[in-house]
Amino acid sequence: MKKHFDYGKGPCVKRLVMANIIALDGEIFSATNHCDCPQLVCPRSTMLSGEGYEYCRNICKQKAHAEINALELAGEKAKDATMYIVGHHYACNNCLEKIKIAGIEHVIFLDKQK
Repeated sequence: MKKHFDYGKGPCVKRLVMANIIALDGEIFSATNHCDCPQLVCPRSTMLSGEGYEYCRNICKQKAHAEINALELAGEKAKDATMYIVGHHYACNNCLEKIKIAGIEHVIFLDKQK
């Protein structure tokens, strides 16, 4: 069984990220970093990756990063699961902390560093 949710009206214009959690029972929880108010030009376009996340929430109305959205979908099934991240080569410190708290066993980045 697969559960998927985009959490918004459109994709992040800077970088679409998808996080997939594969639970121990094989259930898949998939989420993106969609926005409620997607922009034509990213308000963070002149910033380095990892900077200006407040614009994502304040301007684009992004609920959360894909990793957090997937964790929310998975709930207790995240414990000892594997998370696959597509669209980025790292997770921010906040996401890494939430991943650790949830008990994710492995995090695999499917995109190479750009």
